[in-house]
Amino acid sequence: MLDIAHANVLITGGASGIGRGLAERLLRAGAKVLGQKEIDILLAGPVHLNSMLLPTMLEGQHAGLIVNVTSGGAYIPQPFAPLYAACKAALHSYTVTLRHALRDAPIRVVELIPPAVATGMAGPGNNHGAPVDEFCDTVFARIVQGDADEVGYGATDSEQFKAAQQTYKDMFTTFAPRFSTATYASQGKETPHVL
Repeated sequence: MLDIAHANVLITGGASGIGRGLAERLLRAGAKVLGQKEIDILLAGPVHLNSMLLPTMLEGQHAGLIVNVTSGGAYIPQPFAPLYAACKAALHSYTVTLRHALRDAPIRVVELIPPAVATGMAGPGNNHGAPVDEFCDTVFARIVQGDADEVGYGATDSEQFKAAQQTYKDMFTTFAPRFSTATYASQGKETPHVL
């Protein structure tokens, strides 16, 4: 018999149906979930916060600003951090569609795309990347300036990176109108299905 508490078990499609049923049984049998906390923090958290706070922002008398922090890893998968990169890629995609849904509303959606920044996230004593204060000073000025939907720094602000982004933006601009979607302006204070 398999010792569930000490076995490595992978179930794909565990969000609903059969996969979810098996996952629930594994949890009751003592299995531990790995990766969910990272998904909750990096992806589910920003999505839920946007969903909860957007109605209030739309009721406000002033222009609004949402800054979703993704990563260069959203565009170039990181072999040393696959789940992190996948969550940031999903948040990038969400940010693009959120910006599209808010295109007629007084709320700006900015994607902040840091390269490696010396935050200590890589572990004790591993502070590679741009200095945090230098990074924050530079990107803050660009966000406040208000002329960019995506704000990068260093490698994520290079001409090569921007050219790749522009190709993606052009494709989105071409394909997005093919599918009629509601915007916040057309729905009033209701939340369109992008959330």
